[in-house]
Amino acid sequence: KFDVILPEEEDAKFQHALETSGMQPIWELFSKVDIQSAQATSEIDRRNILHLVDPDLNLDDPKAYSKRCSKLNAEVVSRLQSMFAMLAVDNINKRVDKGKHVPLPAFSHAAWLLESLRAEKQNLEHAHQMYVKGMAQSEREGTTQTMDHARLLMKYSAHLSRNGQVEGMTLGKEYHYKADELFKQLGATVTAEYGELLKDRANAKAVTGDYDGQLETMLESRRVLIEAGARHTRAYPNVIKSLARYYGYRKYPRDEVHALFDEARDCWIAIGGEYSVGYGMLLKEMAVFVAGEDSNRARELFQEAQRVYIAAGCNQTSDYVALLKSIGTFFWEEKDYTEAKRYQLKAKHSAEKLHFSHSMQHAVLLKELGRTLATLGETEEAKQVLAESQAILDRLLEERKDAPPGDRGAIFRHLQKTKSLQVQVDAGDLAVHKQARPNRNSRQKSGKE
Repeated sequence: KFDVILPEEEDAKFQHALETSGMQPIWELFSKVDIQSAQATSEIDRRNILHLVDPDLNLDDPKAYSKRCSKLNAEVVSRLQSMFAMLAVDNINKRVDKGKHVPLPAFSHAAWLLESLRAEKQNLEHAHQMYVKGMAQSEREGTTQTMDHARLLMKYSAHLSRNGQVEGMTLGKEYHYKADELFKQLGATVTAEYGELLKDRANAKAVTGDYDGQLETMLESRRVLIEAGARHTRAYPNVIKSLARYYGYRKYPRDEVHALFDEARDCWIAIGGEYSVGYGMLLKEMAVFVAGEDSNRARELFQEAQRVYIAAGCNQTSDYVALLKSIGTFFWEEKDYTEAKRYQLKAKHSAEKLHFSHSMQHAVLLKELGRTLATLGETEEAKQVLAESQAILDRLLEERKDAPPGDRGAIFRHLQKTKSLQVQVDAGDLAVHKQARPNRNSRQKSGKE
């Protein structure tokens, strides 16, 4: 147990950041917590503390890696982030309860803090309430035709779309286009915020299988961000990463893809985002791309991505589950089926712990785990996992029975693949799972599962 004391002056700075520029720079300072670099009142005390944490650590080598120290760092970062997130939420709730005005950016910034914590249902519900209270205040105070309200609409739409439920995704789309209309009314279509809105729209088009629309919108997002002078924002490297991923799966020249990845990486470093989830996601995509040509480099990038997530205290999130899944796929394609199983099981257990076990992404993970288990000859376990995958996909199709065909396409494709795999496993035909590693760069898809 530990407590954090925040002096009055620092508390004022914290509140100012919450209400204006946002919390990401402060948030990522936590990720630099490193017990191995910490100082104590005496060197003997420092060495004794480190020995208690990791008896096997070489105390004379300041660069020695310790898994136990890394786990402790991650736990400390997670607790610090939780404390500051709840400090922000409590402050807003007290002011709202007293009928006091709260600057609109504070609501979305507090929600972002909550969404950045461990992906537990309670945190996501608190984040949702921040958006609801912000929207209600804006309606009450008559500020629905302002840039702050447009930003709130944009962030709220992204939040709703991420929750994975049909109702939320439908409502998220509605708020997205409300934000788009307001940006246009305000003449704010050459701004960093509008570029970010377009980035979100491109992601949504990929989910529905509209890959031509995805590319067109990504290019438009990049154009807007450049014209707005917003290369220094976090939206820009995310757009460049998405372009690189798209080009990689669409067989564009590899040098062009590498150049985009390098540009995105340089952007993250330039804005000091090396400890952000966005940077970790970039490293994962780079690893996936180079896996077919340089497996050692892919391993290094996957390991670096894991370190970034852990250092940022984000190893209990859906993005980290996606990283584990990608590493599992990498090992399967390397024909190291035991390691593939290990990472896929870690991803499965993490997703279940975080209540993500009813999503399409989890169904795809189970399908890949079933394939791995079948390859290892664990037929009964494979059948059980594939049945779980099919049940999730069947339920999702039923929930979306009234949705447009494009919204159901990805689910249907994965369901057909799962059923085909089930037939092969039932027949005892495992040879199909032992084929040579496929070339990722010949796949005709956007890469969006």
